[in-house]
Amino acid sequence: MNDDAGRRRSREEVVSDLTEAGLDFFTTGDLITRLGLSETQARKILERLVGANQARRLQRGLYALVHPADWNRPAAGYAPNWYLTAARLIAPNTYFIAYYSAMEIHAMLQHPLRTVFVATPVQKKQVVLDPMRVRFVTLRPSRFFGFEEKEVEPGRSVFVATLERTFVDCAMRPALCGGLEEIMAGYRRRLHDLDATKLLSVLSRLAEPTVTKRVGFLLEQAGLDEPTLLNDIERVAGRLGRYVPLVPGAMKTAGAWRDKRWELEINVPREQLQRIVSS
Repeated sequence: MNDDAGRRRSREEVVSDLTEAGLDFFTTGDLITRLGLSETQARKILERLVGANQARRLQRGLYALVHPADWNRPAAGYAPNWYLTAARLIAPNTYFIAYYSAMEIHAMLQHPLRTVFVATPVQKKQVVLDPMRVRFVTLRPSRFFGFEEKEVEPGRSVFVATLERTFVDCAMRPALCGGLEEIMAGYRRRLHDLDATKLLSVLSRLAEPTVTKRVGFLLEQAGLDEPTLLNDIERVAGRLGRYVPLVPGAMKTAGAWRDKRWELEINVPREQLQRIVSS
């Protein structure tokens, strides 16, 4: 195909071809290899598609088709499915949706988010795509486990931390999960859906006694009435012989107290914790 033929091809035809090929997300290379365009033609068509708000640039070389219903809306403020977008932004590297975003997928939250948290073993800067941003959290290989495929659109899946891994992540990095109040509310919503064997497996593999103790305490406060599971969590945690903070990095307050069973310094006033638990 020559340049004249490429210019005569309508944007709608290109969008139709990409849609038929299942390329909601596509690259310049896809236009060249899948649609038989030259590099010059591909760049010209991309410029036209973006200018007409029929495609959006996500990062260098990566684009997303805009749904026809959104073609007449301002380009700023539009983003395709956030989880699918996050997965494509980190491809071909391994990843899983984690922390606050995994809580949302597992119905542990009441409020929608504007940030997608992605765990990955590689380093990558956050990507801002109004109205969303994608934050990449680098994990050591030893911590990169505990995830599954989960459908986020009909026929479209991404990798997401399991419910059990999400409970543990809440205790490990509460600042990435909305803080103690949001975490306690999330624990209560899905408390009785936990798989005890899977939870103990995550805790054992993680081998972080401090985190394990926080999980046990939070489950107990959330109302878990399964003595066997709580005893197993206590066994996995072992004894430290010292007290560690419930909320890492938080300053000790005048109302702080100690929980002997879990060897935790509860750096949240008892009255505040009771309000959180009962809210």
